[in-house]
Amino acid sequence: MKKILFSILMILGFETFAQTVTVKDKSTLQALEGVSINNQKTNAKGQIDFAQITVAKNGFYYLSRVGYFSDSVTADQLKAMNFTVLIAERSYDINGFVVSASKFEEKSSDVAQQIALIDQKQLQFMGQANTADVLLQSGRAFVQKSQMGGGSIAMRGFEANKVLMVID
Repeated sequence: MKKILFSILMILGFETFAQTVTVKDKSTLQALEGVSINNQKTNAKGQIDFAQITVAKNGFYYLSRVGYFSDSVTADQLKAMNFTVLIAERSYDINGFVVSASKFEEKSSDVAQQIALIDQKQLQFMGQANTADVLLQSGRAFVQKSQMGGGSIAMRGFEANKVLMVID
């Protein structure tokens, strides 16, 4: 009886050590390489052996990766999630800006030249595959279509090699 009880305790005791933690992107469900879990990194499949991770003093496992929100979980939470952790990507919102030839910072309303800004929402609404198609659909430039989906832009009589276009 003692041997059976000891065997059951051994199996239950090693259950946590035989697990593989998998970290995935929350929106795409793709495995994430290089996620740091208490200073240990996940491999190319987004996995790490649970036994390799040293637990923090307070019992938490801290997950972090550049471009993603940091997260923390306990061992019990990992078990409840079947050792698969989903982390959300962090998005950065960059406001539009104007590049001009003057030496001083100016508001876009004070610049003498015409400025057109196409923001991310407009780009998503247009649904075009390349920049030439976006400019053609915007109606602000003439685009001469070329092979392989490209195009040459002409604005106010200036050819493509005389038009400055800044893309962020």
